[in-house]
Amino acid sequence: MNEYKATIVTLPPLYARHLPPEQLPSLRILITGGSEAPHDLVNQWSRHVQYVNEYGPTESTVCASVWLAPPPKEWKEVPSIIPIGSPIPNTRLFIVNENMQLQP
Repeated sequence: MNEYKATIVTLPPLYARHLPPEQLPSLRILITGGSEAPHDLVNQWSRHVQYVNEYGPTESTVCASVWLAPPPKEWKEVPSIIPIGSPIPNTRLFIVNENMQLQP
């Protein structure tokens, strides 16, 4: 990423966990998807770049919804559970329980 001066990357959270944000000076936006974004990962990265959490079921796409982490100065602390965000354009999301009943 440094060799090519990448400014935006999409990575699995498990991979991003092993990268030091302070050693990627050209990076402006980190997008993670493919698995749950842990609280500590968002806390670590959002201090250095715009952090974007994307979510999507495998049957649809890796990124069916998006949540933009606000800059640290705009929140007192990172949420303990990272939101999956809002649907991407032309997409609707439905959360159902194990009986396929729509949930709030």
